[in-house]
Amino acid sequence: MNKIMIPEPLIPVEYTGTPEQKKTIEYGRYLVVRKDGKTHLETFNGTGWAYNNNAIKYFYIPRIS
Repeated sequence: MNKIMIPEPLIPVEYTGTPEQKKTIEYGRYLVVRKDGKTHLETFNGTGWAYNNNAIKYFYIPRIS
């Protein structure tokens, strides 16, 4: 019998950009929501978001890759 893999639910986290929060986010790609409401994948590089650091409102955990 084949088992169906059910993905983990994504949990939204508000991005504040504080140094304390940045220390807790692992390097990788995340689904993010920008302040204008658009969603897309974004890379967190360990110090901030690669392209739209000031535009990110929420990110979802776990990371995508």
